[in-house]
Amino acid sequence: MAGFHRPLRSATLLAAALLAVALAGCGSNSNDTSHTGAHGDGTHRPVTTSDADWTSVTDALGRTGKFGDNNTVYRIPLVRSDLQVVTVGVPIKPGLSLGGYVAFAKYDDATMVMDDLVVTEAELPKVTDALQSHGIEQTALHKHLLEQSPQV
Repeated sequence: MAGFHRPLRSATLLAAALLAVALAGCGSNSNDTSHTGAHGDGTHRPVTTSDADWTSVTDALGRTGKFGDNNTVYRIPLVRSDLQVVTVGVPIKPGLSLGGYVAFAKYDDATMVMDDLVVTEAELPKVTDALQSHGIEQTALHKHLLEQSPQV
């Protein structure tokens, strides 16, 4: 994977980083005519981007990602390697069920953010409160593991 990977110390720090990213001016420059998000056929598609478009995001999160979908999606891995999770007596490796991500797609008039965050049950209220207070809504809460400790 591109960039460096430092463990996430707390989901609260992650929420703060995501808020910084959301507020960091990820919107497109309306004077930039090199992007083509709105099409004559009525569709609204993400535009092609480069590393320079995501500098504020990588600076805020302290890590880089990779491009996908013809450079229209920028995805940054967020693995919770700081947690020591055990389920039914079996230690869980971070890459198995503790890997999250945040992905961005730029449009002519906005930037879409999509993510999957791994948080403990104790961290969950702080994270959802911080995200929602800045207009970032979650669409689902779910568990990947049963009988785990700590609860994630």
